Amino acid sequence: MRVCRHLLPLLLVAAAFGADGAKPEERDLALARSIRGVYRTLPEDSPARYAADQIASRFWYSLELGRLEGTIPATARQLEEARARLGKIRDELDRGRRWTIRPPRWRIPFLAVPPVIDGKWSDAEWEKALEIHSEYPLNSTQARTVSGRWRVGYDRKNLYISARFPEKILRTFPVSDAPGAPQPWDGDAAEIFLLSDPRIPCYREIVINGSGCVLSALHTKRRGEIYLNCRREAPERISTAAGSDPQGGWCFEAAVPFAELPGYFRGNPPRSGEELRLALVRTRDGGFFSAFPLLYSGHNLYGYAAAKLE
Repeated sequence: MRVCRHLLPLLLVAAAFGADGAKPEERDLALARSIRGVYRTLPEDSPARYAADQIASRFWYSLELGRLEGTIPATARQLEEARARLGKIRDELDRGRRWTIRPPRWRIPFLAVPPVIDGKWSDAEWEKALEIHSEYPLNSTQARTVSGRWRVGYDRKNLYISARFPEKILRTFPVSDAPGAPQPWDGDAAEIFLLSDPRIPCYREIVINGSGCVLSALHTKRRGEIYLNCRREAPERISTAAGSDPQGGWCFEAAVPFAELPGYFRGNPPRSGEELRLALVRTRDGGFFSAFPLLYSGHNLYGYAAAKLE
């Protein structure tokens, strides 16, 4: 016990220094302080919640925080990697704290006559639908001068979504399981994110590109987690069609059965007054553009628009 008492001060001193015996730099300690504990102290309704969830869900954040604080040995390269990764998270948290835009609230009209899903844009078929004619780069409140037109409606069986994009297709990619292969969202495509009930941590993502390729997947997302790919499903259960627009761009139409959405799996029909959460995102040449100001990603459930069924 006497030896342990003599060694304890030395161990405490060693823990305060890095692998090479250097004391942690103040900039590293400040970076660590800006991140440690944020997950627990951030207000529940903060727009930065999605960024905070990444801290709680990735074990290597604790490892890299320890390296910056000097409690875990680190090489010079490991310190630089920790500064880069944690610096990015700090910037994302700061962006969320500065974000003052609240998600929009929409009303989705009931369509007595459903549109024909043929990939041909028709104003007459969609004239009763909700129309959103705006487009914002992710993390921006500045609308683009060139934007797509989205339309949304529903009936007792399906949620109907269409969009018309004015720019010519640059490139498209098929769905691929090959590691590192480009995916549909790496080219010209539309991403639809549908959360039928915020109490159920499961939502559907549908990706449709200009060539008519479709990806449908279910994801789970709980507080303190990044999204997890639950499974990809056969897209045939969702009726879609894409085509060329006479003005030079492209368009698509989709009929998503409510039975494909969590909360409606048992075949229970939608009811007037029920509320969905959704995000509508266009991808183009590596860029992501939302139909309304949206932070971080299409997987940011906290930023989805609230849409009530009329």
